Amino acid sequence: MTTAATHPALQAALQYMDATTQLFVRSLNGVRQDQALQRPGDDSNPMLWVAGHLVQARTQLLRAFGPPRQLPWENLFATGSIIGDAKSYPSIGEVEAVWRSVSTELVRRLESGPAARFDEPAPDWLVTRDGTLGGAINYAAYHEAYHIGQLGYMRKWLGYDAVFEPSRR
Repeated sequence: MTTAATHPALQAALQYMDATTQLFVRSLNGVRQDQALQRPGDDSNPMLWVAGHLVQARTQLLRAFGPPRQLPWENLFATGSIIGDAKSYPSIGEVEAVWRSVSTELVRRLESGPAARFDEPAPDWLVTRDGTLGGAINYAAYHEAYHIGQLGYMRKWLGYDAVFEPSRR
């Protein structure tokens, strides 16, 4: 059986997801809860919201490849949600723990699924450029990279070291 691990169109996306998983964790390393709730501008999302949004998006993708997983903060980080009271947000540690767990499960599901599955139509609730599940995975990799860049910017804005340094490759 050809799986995602050997599907040529998805190998790169899986590599990007692996890199994103690591960069996400690195971006939160050492950041305090109060700092993660600071907003770089009046109309900007705080670091914790961006991180939670990435967890929510990855959990959504997970749902397309097996049983859904409930998040303890179901729609708190949905696209278009309004920034709420700081007390309503989970800890940065909880967001990171759920990210690690969801990421491990997503990779397991993707790598064990038949490659033909990735050519199937994507459900309406997933963004895809070509209408397929494979396209949804590739779009997710792009979406995650976009937000990892935001996390990296906010980390530097808060006075921390860079998320990505060429020596860390």
